[in-house]
Amino acid sequence: MKTKARAKGGTRSQYSPKGSSRHTKKDGGGYREARKSGDWYKQHPRLLKEAGNKCQMFGVPVGRVGGKYYPYQIHHLSRAAYRRGINVRLNRDVIVLCPFAHQFIFHCLLSGGKRTVGEQKVFPNFAQAFATEWCIMPGFLKTIILFLLIAIALHGLNIVSLVLVK
Repeated sequence: MKTKARAKGGTRSQYSPKGSSRHTKKDGGGYREARKSGDWYKQHPRLLKEAGNKCQMFGVPVGRVGGKYYPYQIHHLSRAAYRRGINVRLNRDVIVLCPFAHQFIFHCLLSGGKRTVGEQKVFPNFAQAFATEWCIMPGFLKTIILFLLIAIALHGLNIVSLVLVK
């Protein structure tokens, strides 16, 4: 749920300080110009299709699936990705996320509360880069990792219960 309030030189999200641009002047205008012309939004169907119409973090449906619309957001992976404008590549420049993953996980929790790229000294930071690796990992690997983590957790519980019984 972003508001499209016009600020000097670009758009401003609901989380940006009043009068500030969401993205830094360093983005070279590629992203801003593409958004102004509408060309950026023409890329969304391609990106959604390449992502299988799923949030790359949680696997929930995004975009139009089975006649129903699920909100989504496109997350840029680096400052350089903004300069690429409409020439972005999935998993190299951008990823497709559900709004919760994008706004809360990437731009709140993992950024240390800094809601905009311009507020972060380092973008992406270590936590955001680690989460990105999870997002671009194939689904079967995510399943194996989760299965192993659950098995380790359950095994750890069995050891604790054995110690407590003795």
